[in-house]
Amino acid sequence: MMQLVLAASSEDYLMQLQTLLLEQCGQLNLEIISDYSYLESYFQEDRKPDLLLISEGYYNRMRKNGTLGAAGRLPATRVFLLSKEGTRPEGLPYGVRVPRDCAAHLPALVRQLYASKPKPEAARLATRLITVHSPLGRSGKTTVAMGLAYTLAEKGAKTLFLSMDRLQSCNWLLGESRYLPDDHLRTFTPDNANIADDLESLVRRHGFYYIPPFSSPGLSLRIPKETYLHMATKLVEAHAYDCIVMDASCEFSSTVCKLMQASHNNVVIALQDSNSSYKLNRMLVCLEDPFQEKFSYLCNLYRENVEDSRSTLMKKTIGERIIPYNPRLDGEQIIKAAADPAFSHVMQELTGTMY
Repeated sequence: MMQLVLAASSEDYLMQLQTLLLEQCGQLNLEIISDYSYLESYFQEDRKPDLLLISEGYYNRMRKNGTLGAAGRLPATRVFLLSKEGTRPEGLPYGVRVPRDCAAHLPALVRQLYASKPKPEAARLATRLITVHSPLGRSGKTTVAMGLAYTLAEKGAKTLFLSMDRLQSCNWLLGESRYLPDDHLRTFTPDNANIADDLESLVRRHGFYYIPPFSSPGLSLRIPKETYLHMATKLVEAHAYDCIVMDASCEFSSTVCKLMQASHNNVVIALQDSNSSYKLNRMLVCLEDPFQEKFSYLCNLYRENVEDSRSTLMKKTIGERIIPYNPRLDGEQIIKAAADPAFSHVMQELTGTMY
């Protein structure tokens, strides 16, 4: 059972949060604290609740006194601020700010946290399929897909990266020069019942596991997209990996749609322009319930403070489910890219709900 602490000066507001969370999240171990002096004494002991929902005023006082913060006493606790704003505060290592008048967001945050808690080994046996897709090119799709694979591998998950990109340019980000010989082409057919076993001899490792591309683009080799859906399905059934990250092609087809519906998690990347928003909106129409929790949305170079037609269209398309993503990679290898603090932070936030 999850342990939550709600801390704010308004008892009426805390009671409203308590009622909302219990109604929508089921059984929780909730503790309400409205007295600040008790709040400080509460954390003098070795207490590590799963989640601390705290008012901004209380948080600032406790951080000033050295009780909480980036180097505070609760490294295992996730902190969510109850604030009048919706931006991330400096020095807060976990969570985001939650507007006080948007309490409806809290149950979703709590469920997301529960999903990110370490699972017993028995629950980890099932392989998770994660698809990364963008409705247009040059949005950072392959970089994000490899970043997820690298971060999941760093968390201890045996992770396989697969690319169904027609041009098969993933070697450029890997800094690799190894390619598959053309005589392995017969493996990549949608009717190969032994494809999971046949692929084992082709797998290489670069922080995570991956299958090198052919020296010729997949388009010229006429590898059907259905092969990758078949490949992912068979690999999930084989349970040889904890996670499989699929770098989907930019072309949105019935095969990509089926792949995203079959995936346990989907990361959709867009840019902040009318063309991207239009294509994203058209794509979402084709998906069954694209706003369920298994869908995450990244906006590359999103500027929250720019209220123009582009940002308005983005918010209209996917609501507030926007994770700002501003990499400064300039074509560096993915291992170097994963060391970028901003990029690493986004990858950690995404993978927190996956493994």
